[in-house]
Amino acid sequence: MGSSENPVPLWGTIMIGIAGGLFLLCCVVLICKNCCCKRKDQYTSGRIGYKDVNAQQDTIDSKVQPELESVPIFNEDSFGRLQFALEYDKHVEELEVTVIQATRLRGTATHLLDSLLNCFVRVYISPDFKRIFDTDVVHMTSSPVYSKTFIFKLPYESRHKKTLVFGIYHDAFLVEPVKVGQLRVPLGAYDLAHRVEEWHDIHRPEEEEKDTNLGEICISLRYVPTSRRLTVVVLEAKGLKELHKESKEYYVKLSFVLKKKTLRRRKTTSKQSTCNPYYNESFVFDASLDVLQEAYLKVVVAVPRSSPFGGRSVPVGCLTLGAGAKASTSASNHWSEVLGNVGRPFVHWHTLLPVASK
Repeated sequence: MGSSENPVPLWGTIMIGIAGGLFLLCCVVLICKNCCCKRKDQYTSGRIGYKDVNAQQDTIDSKVQPELESVPIFNEDSFGRLQFALEYDKHVEELEVTVIQATRLRGTATHLLDSLLNCFVRVYISPDFKRIFDTDVVHMTSSPVYSKTFIFKLPYESRHKKTLVFGIYHDAFLVEPVKVGQLRVPLGAYDLAHRVEEWHDIHRPEEEEKDTNLGEICISLRYVPTSRRLTVVVLEAKGLKELHKESKEYYVKLSFVLKKKTLRRRKTTSKQSTCNPYYNESFVFDASLDVLQEAYLKVVVAVPRSSPFGGRSVPVGCLTLGAGAKASTSASNHWSEVLGNVGRPFVHWHTLLPVASK
């Protein structure tokens, strides 16, 4: 008997073989492509294109090295660097001065370490001296940051004759501040059309330029040898220099000094809202005639501790009466009159002189 199964035609067998071969070929191609892509990714992952290199370099520079303009170029001979900004408003004729920061400040004394500096900056315009501003004190650093802004009235055409002065001071405890550097900026060098922000070298501290018109003071002196009493009467003052629009308040300090040692201190009450204060206050100092031949009386007119000057009293001018120190001609004559005519009071007006920097 014949078989019941139908044999597969020859052409069918051929077609099945071709289809199977194509299927195997496709599988091989896909496997090879996948392997090659992985190898390429592994190879290219460690490579950086030219643009990527530039991008990474910019990122590194921005993290490690700030912009060149923001970095102060330090001069080893300077006493530090100060950064400030100027901005002028022509409509109201006001100059806005911002004390931004300082760096690498140096103590002037051998015992004053740079890291122990307690510095503030005093700002004014010379030769006006109409307004004097102090920043706050920044403690225990040679690189203080202030970010303090002050405003000065300044006619635009007069800027060529003006100099902006920055005085850097160490706030010494219980004594007068010590000047550790200064910077003078001629305003005529700027057109002030745009905001200016610069770093400048701080120079060696020198005696500050002083306003020659500080005012006058009227003093009465009388010495009675039998009671060994020197009576000093502070009568009045006139034409006192105005340090700040809110600083029309003055008092007088008296110091009786012998051989550079202060024996007695006295002071008057403060008189407000006038540059011509009237005191009429009397003070008595005990001293023998021999002592008066060597001693002297130092008279200082000052603005009391107040917010415009960061809580510190600021001297306006001074006067020295006596044989034990350098004195003006009028002061020397006044003292000689008192000692040569004991028992009689002598009254004189004296011109105030700048307070010497220590």
